[in-house]
Amino acid sequence: MNNCTERWIKEYKKRGALWLHDNNPVRPHALLTSGKHSGGFFNSGLVLEDPFLLDKACQDLLVLLTGAGCTVYKDVHRVVGPAMGAITLAHSLAYRIAGVTFSSQCFCSYTEKEVLDGENTMVFKRTSVKDGESVLAVEDVLTTGGSVDLTTTAIEKKAESSCLTLSFL
Repeated sequence: MNNCTERWIKEYKKRGALWLHDNNPVRPHALLTSGKHSGGFFNSGLVLEDPFLLDKACQDLLVLLTGAGCTVYKDVHRVVGPAMGAITLAHSLAYRIAGVTFSSQCFCSYTEKEVLDGENTMVFKRTSVKDGESVLAVEDVLTTGGSVDLTTTAIEKKAESSCLTLSFL
């Protein structure tokens, strides 16, 4: 675990946004909306509501991506997140990516839940992606990964785009 990760864990705990189970079987645990059980949970909404803290988080996320070899400032054309929570994160990351050089554009979009043929899906209703765009898919809360997987599928169905996925913790 690096200093950046440790700093964010402390920030989440300070805001009451991180809960980890102590492995005691008699104590409660998190029951996820998927019906699965979890030994912990984080609520990024408590960080996303603070625009200055969100901007710092976006800076740190982009530094981590760049350090991992991703050329986000050069190659990401659009940031996409599932509605509702990840819209703010997608917008802030796109703003930060576009603002680094001011010579490239980076847009944001979002997917929305829909049931098609009895299956949960994510679709673009009010926003979209364009053919050939390199897309960064983001998620504000990651439990099973289902929403971001469905968002990635929607991106791939909508356009001939490459997609990198990022969660907010």
